[in-house]
Amino acid sequence: MELPISERDIAQAESYLAAGDLPSATPLLERLVEQAEEYIDAECQATDKVQYFSFADAFERLAYRRVERDPRELVQVGAPFDRLYAALSFAYINQEDYVSAKNTLTQAVRWDPMNCAYRLDLAELHRALGNTQEWAALSFSVIERASDGRSAARAYANLGQFFLDNHNALAASGCARVASRLAPHDGRVAACLLYTSRCV
Repeated sequence: MELPISERDIAQAESYLAAGDLPSATPLLERLVEQAEEYIDAECQATDKVQYFSFADAFERLAYRRVERDPRELVQVGAPFDRLYAALSFAYINQEDYVSAKNTLTQAVRWDPMNCAYRLDLAELHRALGNTQEWAALSFSVIERASDGRSAARAYANLGQFFLDNHNALAASGCARVASRLAPHDGRVAACLLYTSRCV
């Protein structure tokens, strides 16, 4: 089965999003997702020997292999399905449809599990929906996968807040200090460090 969508199709939808044109972006993205899922059902079924991804680059592929120790053959698909699902999630967020946004962004993480921005945004959606355990779990999952200090710092800041909310000021303070070392000028990290210092 021929791949029904291209990176150009996704870029067009993303341009609508960037312009704030949700009435054009959302139905286009939903149509592209529908086409992509027909292709995925036909051509990208995981087995014990093979799994399909849309990693952004070869580094992510290697990092996934190191972190997950997945012994299967990793097949790169011909379109950035992760970007497609992430864009639709963003459209749903702007419509305050957080359940649909969560479900869609979960698919973006499935297609590019090394993208820490997806994981952190998905964590925030779980938090907005009241699932703080999953918010913390996703934040923790970023620490091993982050290739930049800011993503790791944001994850530690989230965990600091989680520990504060659960009355563990000492653990919260430790997370805040690590976050501050990784990204000292990040506003969220600075706020976490200040708040935890008042609670210890």
